[in-house]
Amino acid sequence: MTDGHTLRRRTTTDLLHDQDPGTRRHIAARPIAPAVDVTLPPLAVGHHMFEGLAIAKEIPPDLPWNTPSYRSVTPWLLTFEDVLVHSDAGIIAADDWVVADTLQQTDPQLQHYERIGDGIRLPPRDAIRDLPGTWLSLLGGNYANYYHWTLEGLGRLAAVSDAILDDIPGVLLPRHLTLIQRDGFDLTSLADERLLRGIAADGIVHIEKLIVPWTMTGFHRPHPMLRPYFHRLRSAAPPGPTGLPARIYIDRRAADRRVGAYRCLVNEDEVIAALAGHGFVPIQLEAHSLAEQIALFAAAEAIVAPHGAGLANIVYANAGCRLLELHMDGWVNWCFRTLAAACSLPYDAVAGRELATAPPEQGSTRLWAMPVIHMISAVDALLRAPA
Repeated sequence: MTDGHTLRRRTTTDLLHDQDPGTRRHIAARPIAPAVDVTLPPLAVGHHMFEGLAIAKEIPPDLPWNTPSYRSVTPWLLTFEDVLVHSDAGIIAADDWVVADTLQQTDPQLQHYERIGDGIRLPPRDAIRDLPGTWLSLLGGNYANYYHWTLEGLGRLAAVSDAILDDIPGVLLPRHLTLIQRDGFDLTSLADERLLRGIAADGIVHIEKLIVPWTMTGFHRPHPMLRPYFHRLRSAAPPGPTGLPARIYIDRRAADRRVGAYRCLVNEDEVIAALAGHGFVPIQLEAHSLAEQIALFAAAEAIVAPHGAGLANIVYANAGCRLLELHMDGWVNWCFRTLAAACSLPYDAVAGRELATAPPEQGSTRLWAMPVIHMISAVDALLRAPA
């Protein structure tokens, strides 16, 4: 078996076009939804900032701030037979190869494998557990991150019909889901009358037949089918509180106090005070259940937030809800701009400045500040824009 020796990295595309019959017997695929073109409306205020801004890192690099549209991914239903599934990231291997796509967002230390040249080595095992029958994988790299779990875990089901899911008796899940992650999974109803198997970070199982929906987001090119799917999950959620604010600010102050917190916004108190004059209420998402978070985003007519995983909740917002994202000039990730476009949400962005006083060894934990006057100008413009 593949366990314990070096495996070549092979993409799903390579494997599907491989002429080796021994490889082809392990994998099959079929598209389950067509790709579509999604318009990215111009940034009403943000373009004045970004057109003269030297951005050190822009993600994805081929979708810069002034891109007018993107081509969404084509979701595929992948079927693997007689393969190993390693770790809670769902790394798939067979014979002498590993599926390179399933190594995305993984860490060799966390997922217990070793990088060897252009391949990897899985640790040897005395015994590998066999799981007969058909299993659906909701495993994935960096699943502990709320964005990745929501969009690349639960979201991969958006294009999969109930008829397909009804024929799958078992589901593979990361073993250590948080309460919020488990609540999200329960909204899918997949727990009903199905076997559930938790896979640990160092776990490995041999699967007779594995179903992997791949993918609804691609490299930040989300498919518009995500929105109706998450609204279906929204309808399945327990009722949230009533009387929720129509304008919310996603408050990251508690997160930024943690050791090693990413992208700490040093003048967030000032930001919140300025937004209060426009009726925005600060919300710390970590203090709320999933049902409460869904209700908050569903009730919102306008959202302002620094870039962060909690913005994945815009999939629960109503079309026309306005979003203003606050970025740091040295590092800009447009994943929520494309997601907002896929969900029909008006979007704008403004850039704060990275502080020169941040120690260089901090890397992505850099400090930054938001110019409040630019932010308020963008808020005014966004609130005036048609929904």
